[in-house]
Amino acid sequence: MRLKLLSVALLSVMTLPLVAASGDTKIRVRSGPRGAGLFVDGKYIGPAGRFSVPETYTIEPGSHDISLRDPRYEDFNSKVDAQAGKTTKLSAKLKKKEPPKGPFGRLRLKGGEAESFWSVAAGDIGAIYLNGAFMGHVDELNDVKGGLLVPAGTYELKVQSQIYGEFTKMVTIEAGKVNRVVYGGKPENKFHRQRVSACCARILPRLCLALRDAGAVFAFGLLCREPFRRRGVPPKTAPSGTAF
Repeated sequence: MRLKLLSVALLSVMTLPLVAASGDTKIRVRSGPRGAGLFVDGKYIGPAGRFSVPETYTIEPGSHDISLRDPRYEDFNSKVDAQAGKTTKLSAKLKKKEPPKGPFGRLRLKGGEAESFWSVAAGDIGAIYLNGAFMGHVDELNDVKGGLLVPAGTYELKVQSQIYGEFTKMVTIEAGKVNRVVYGGKPENKFHRQRVSACCARILPRLCLALRDAGAVFAFGLLCREPFRRRGVPPKTAPSGTAF
């Protein structure tokens, strides 16, 4: 009877449903460089990828203009036809520009949150612009070892933080120095709620899958041990008679 119950438990664990996907229409772009900014119909939606993993974003069904931007490369432009409920995949390799001439200073953001290692489920992927040109996202520039090499000069810096909102400031980049620009303050509730929702949407399905697999392994282990217990197989003992 116990063996039968274990079999039912194993079957139940292996058929445990995952958190259902929303069925949204999505896009996934594998780009070189992987951290290029992804724009859909002229609107920035996030980095194409982080830590060698391409990201997936929800878009509306239909035809869209796709653009990938990185300050070191020429813009890549394409069109896609996104089908409802499916993930549209695109690969792109951007062409390098002629490198700018120095002297350079390093631009780094100070404040806000530390760099995240959770992909888009966490971290601030808000866009950063210098003189209207896309430069990257916040999570790249707010790490102690991170930053952006920029020719010395004065620029209009615009930060569109997902958490702290948008601000614009004139900054002067001094050659040979780390130029820190303070940002942050009190998080805007709207952006914070969106970030928490994105985190849950990305992590919960993976957590459920991990729990399902762990439960299946545990139940299978019990199932394999049951016949030996029922047959009365004694525990292995050392020559002295002391049980291992």
